[in-house]
Amino acid sequence: MVRTGEFKEEKSANDFADHLKTQGFEKARSTFSEYDGTIKSTGPWQIDVLEIDPEEFQGELTNSLAKDKITGRETVSSMANRNQALVGINGGYFVVGSGDGVPGDPAGISVVNGQLISEAIGDRTSLILSSNNAEITNTSTSLKVETKSGESSVIDGINRKPGLIRSCGGVEDKETNLPKHDVTCTDPDEIIEYNAYFGDTTPKGNGFEVLLDEKGEIIETYSERGHRIPANGSVLSATGDQADWLKNNISAAGTLSITRTVTADGKQVKNLANLDIIGGAPQLLDEGKVEIQAKEEGFAWSNDFYYHFAQYRHPRSFAGIKENGHILFITVEGRNPEQSIGVSFFESAQILQSLGAVKGMNLDGGGSSAMVVNDKLVNQPSDDTGERPVSDGILILK
Repeated sequence: MVRTGEFKEEKSANDFADHLKTQGFEKARSTFSEYDGTIKSTGPWQIDVLEIDPEEFQGELTNSLAKDKITGRETVSSMANRNQALVGINGGYFVVGSGDGVPGDPAGISVVNGQLISEAIGDRTSLILSSNNAEITNTSTSLKVETKSGESSVIDGINRKPGLIRSCGGVEDKETNLPKHDVTCTDPDEIIEYNAYFGDTTPKGNGFEVLLDEKGEIIETYSERGHRIPANGSVLSATGDQADWLKNNISAAGTLSITRTVTADGKQVKNLANLDIIGGAPQLLDEGKVEIQAKEEGFAWSNDFYYHFAQYRHPRSFAGIKENGHILFITVEGRNPEQSIGVSFFESAQILQSLGAVKGMNLDGGGSSAMVVNDKLVNQPSDDTGERPVSDGILILK
């Protein structure tokens, strides 16, 4: 990054940036220096902090999916109201445009009511909720289908559009199997599992599908995609070479065995039944020290992207765990210089440190940042249209 000049008025800066573009510097742009996380600032900042003492609070922390399904979005206020929650805060990243998948689909791991409904992105940091406790871990998933004869294959994803992997981090993806934030990788040869959380039917298209009941017994097979999802069963929907594999390795009647493995910090989670998991990333704090896993979790794939996403000051939402087990949820308003300028990844970690956290992680931010307490939105979202509909939320129930 090269800076040139300081300007008292935005128009003068924009005019000079336009001039630089005519000289061949296509990425030239003006920026408000208070948003630039590489310089010192004294704010202003508007920060909302919620702290939970699990020994005192006997309610429940849970993950709410927008409208209780993958497709579509919903505001945190609406989710909190619908579930009569004490508190709601926005959750993880999600697909926005149809060119990147199914709008509203969580981009990363999601477990709701003990059921895995979205696969992980590599080994990213996630928030695990159980009753009134929370844990921050690096979480991954492994999915497999096996026939009666012992033939097996990878299941590439759950409840998403085949061939489009938002933020990458999957299996045999193009251009990378590593996490790459806000980039959509592709894979023409996939098996995707769908359950009732996705909706009524699978996406239409060429390929092969197998409808399964709750025991994994084959109900029906089809030579194209786009069929009903059994209420208590699932559908395996395959494309490309994986469609050929699925078609050639099953009989018209039989049973398929599906294995879904979730690991947290390298250890298999043996009982998902009582857990909710929300994706996010990256890790911000570990053992009380600033340890931002930006490169490992796909946020530093280019200097330009990292600068604008991580070093630049934006509205943020993040979570932390204190040494005594207390749970922290924090929102910081931004993009409003008179009220609050937002924070960088590093400044988010510093806030967590100042509050006594020993472990911390980032959640979705920007216009998605929202905190609702007792049916009242306590922060001011940055979008001109107001509170943004998101894919999921963290709810605190009575």
